[in-house]
Amino acid sequence: ASAELMLRGAADHHSEALGPRDDPTTLKSLLMHAFGPAASSRTGMAVYYSYVAAAVSDPWIADLLAEAKKGLVDAVAACLAAQCPQVADPGSVAWELVLLSDGAAQAVFLGALTEGNGRALIEAALGIIGGLSVILLYLAFAFADVYTVAMIGLAFVIGATIMILLHETGHAVMGALLGYHPQ
Repeated sequence: ASAELMLRGAADHHSEALGPRDDPTTLKSLLMHAFGPAASSRTGMAVYYSYVAAAVSDPWIADLLAEAKKGLVDAVAACLAAQCPQVADPGSVAWELVLLSDGAAQAVFLGALTEGNGRALIEAALGIIGGLSVILLYLAFAFADVYTVAMIGLAFVIGATIMILLHETGHAVMGALLGYHPQ
């Protein structure tokens, strides 16, 4: 019951995450909702992580947290479908973004990443997915000198590399969660 209360409290505290799916604020709130508490309410986040640990031996808690995570992914996928029609598979991209967000929130909680850096990481991922790199590349060619085109091209390559790394990290995390450990 207390785990359900924790999840309901989080939903109540982040009402902007329940906004219209075509509103970028909704998507950002869904992906960044844990950063503030991870930075400023370490005790509250520790309670969440204790539930994650308890899920190892308590199937009810495991199911509750898994359903909450699936609900988050579904909401992110709905936002992506509404905001980024160029994304062919919003469900897969949603999993990648949620896993990136989870890792960033944990790093903020541990003090390895600042809240601002965690938010910047998500903003960068959303910019790449939203086509910001393509828009910048177009602008570079429209107003360009050779240096600008080279820098924008480099930014595009770096962005594509980040997306590949996010995708492969998602596979690795899912493999680990499913119990696959290479010998």
